[in-house]
Amino acid sequence: MIGEWDNADIADTDVRQCIAQGYEMPLDFLRRIEDATFPLAVLDEGDVQCAAVLAAAELIEANLPEPGDPIARSALILRITPLGRAELFRLRHQKT
Repeated sequence: MIGEWDNADIADTDVRQCIAQGYEMPLDFLRRIEDATFPLAVLDEGDVQCAAVLAAAELIEANLPEPGDPIARSALILRITPLGRAELFRLRHQKT
């Protein structure tokens, strides 16, 4: 469940923007939260943006702030989806 975010909104919080603002890559964020206890509150702006990208890719389920809402700046990650778990498995086992 990703609230009111849609593909047009995600275009504003895509991977390039995360990188340009110095935030970690969304998949690095996914790895970081892999063993977290859910639901997980996310307060850092960069982490919220990464969560939005991951939710749009259906790798996590999250309650996200409304786009453009200057007050609501946190997100609540409900879980890593089976697709997200499969991506984590793929990342761990890819050939280097």
